[in-house]
Amino acid sequence: MPQYDLIIIGGGAGGFGAAVLHPAMHHRIPGLDLSVTGLDVAAIVRDELALSSSLAMRNTLRCFAAWNM
Repeated sequence: MPQYDLIIIGGGAGGFGAAVLHPAMHHRIPGLDLSVTGLDVAAIVRDELALSSSLAMRNTLRCFAAWNM
């Protein structure tokens, strides 16, 4: 079985953040000095859910508006 350094399941800001944070913390990227002083996963999830709901509502309203033209 192949060995992976990092596997990201899902997407959005959490996936992007993991993709940037992991190599920055474990593989030294020249020019990038990174330290994490706190991590509130619940806040990240709440923000992602709020954004997803907002975008879904906006897209739904656009569909209704287009339907009623």
